[in-house]
Amino acid sequence: MGLRTPLLLLSALMIVLTVLVSVRWVTANKIEQANQRQFINTMEELIQVPNQALRFDNDPYTDTITVMASQLNPDKPVQLHRLRNQSTTVALLVNSVAPDGYNGDIKLLVAVHTDGSLLGVRILEHRETPGLGDKVEADRSPWIRQFNQASLKSIAESGWTVRKYGGEFDHITGATITTRAVVQAVHRVLLWYAENRTIAFDTLSGTHLE
Repeated sequence: MGLRTPLLLLSALMIVLTVLVSVRWVTANKIEQANQRQFINTMEELIQVPNQALRFDNDPYTDTITVMASQLNPDKPVQLHRLRNQSTTVALLVNSVAPDGYNGDIKLLVAVHTDGSLLGVRILEHRETPGLGDKVEADRSPWIRQFNQASLKSIAESGWTVRKYGGEFDHITGATITTRAVVQAVHRVLLWYAENRTIAFDTLSGTHLE
């Protein structure tokens, strides 16, 4: 009896641990699948640009590199997704952050064509004011679409802010801080891309660059 009790307790403990590990794995797997679906849906929106037949034959979700770049995210590494067609790069998707939103970080997905022009921008996550700052979302207003086809060549350095401060971009009434933060974050992505294009496309997939 004395030996049997510890064995039963050990067996019960092993069963509990197995269940906990299984639940954790299933939960993590569901989160990963949800993240992948969000990425694919957002990517498909961004590459549907009029007059641009953007085709790719790789898997951008897994063809990635991770970089440390304060221009893109001052606190954490940033993941870059590459789109290729017959091994030729066609676009880069950048997970970026505007750290100076009205209520904190605004997470963006920025699509850059190889020629340096923007395919588009989408908001992935934010805590901006409902009814005001949340209009940066594509399904709440057309504001975010004004970035389409913009580039460092088409807009001067001084133009990368909202019109209220002398820039080229409209702002959302009641959400000047939010919209200015997004504009400046997108500008930083293009500046980083202009200096690091070769690194972004030629680095081996899966690489983490400090």
